[in-house]
Amino acid sequence: MGYQVGLQVRFPVGVPGICRGLLLVAMFFGACGACKTQDKRLRECEVALRDPSVQAMLDVIARSEGAETWASARWGGIRSYLVRYPYGTFVGFQEHPHEKICSYILGKKVCSTAAGRYQILAATWDWIRKVLKLKDFSPRNQDIVAVFLIIEKGALEDVKRGRFETAVNKLNRVWPSFPGSPYGQPTKKMASLKKIFEERRLFYSNGGRR
Repeated sequence: MGYQVGLQVRFPVGVPGICRGLLLVAMFFGACGACKTQDKRLRECEVALRDPSVQAMLDVIARSEGAETWASARWGGIRSYLVRYPYGTFVGFQEHPHEKICSYILGKKVCSTAAGRYQILAATWDWIRKVLKLKDFSPRNQDIVAVFLIIEKGALEDVKRGRFETAVNKLNRVWPSFPGSPYGQPTKKMASLKKIFEERRLFYSNGGRR
């Protein structure tokens, strides 16, 4: 005896057979189209991640957000991917920790779920993970999420062409430590971040790896 495996679709009474077939085809290709869009967006992130300027911007974000300041003696150390707001760490890369922690910044209570090298919020991670079908919170996927956000904010070409200030001004609502951020938290100086960007871009352009 054979078994029919698949999706059962109920059609309203009176829908002709040929129309049912066309509807099923449309549903199938619609689902495939969504998969192609998902794959295309993931590939776009992966390609961008190979660009020296993009790699440099990721280092800038990590340094600005604090993950590279204290967690590791070298750029891209594994511990920088395990940083949790405000100054702790989490264990393992299976999942974003999804833990809200409160701390005081300039006398103001600030609660956040930020975690990882780029201090990604839990809600942001859940959204992008679903869009790109990411399986874990690994260093690679943290890099992918950061690049995805750069693309979403329309800053990718600015980063690649070295328009650093323009890129930062587009990203300062994502990363509150960037100059011009509206969240009232301490921010870094544009000049100091740009210096890091130029140094790291030269490093990666010359074949350097972290």
